Amino acid sequence: MFDVDHDAARALAAGYETNGFCFDGADPPALDYGLNRAIGMFYNDRRSWDALCGRCMGADWSWFGPALDYVTLYWRAAQGRR
Repeated sequence: MFDVDHDAARALAAGYETNGFCFDGADPPALDYGLNRAIGMFYNDRRSWDALCGRCMGADWSWFGPALDYVTLYWRAAQGRR
């Protein structure tokens, strides 16, 4: 996940676009911080909100990439044991 307000450079370096609202911790103030930013964008910048939704809906959330990564990892581990 790449935060829309804080991770543009990191997302670009990884070849992605920002795609959500991150927050640290699992406590009420942290959740409030993330939700307030999301709600603020929804009400105050609908064009950015719609673009963010489009990026998220267009992303590949399938298991194909992670499954391939695991198969590759296991294959390499098995080759090292021979």
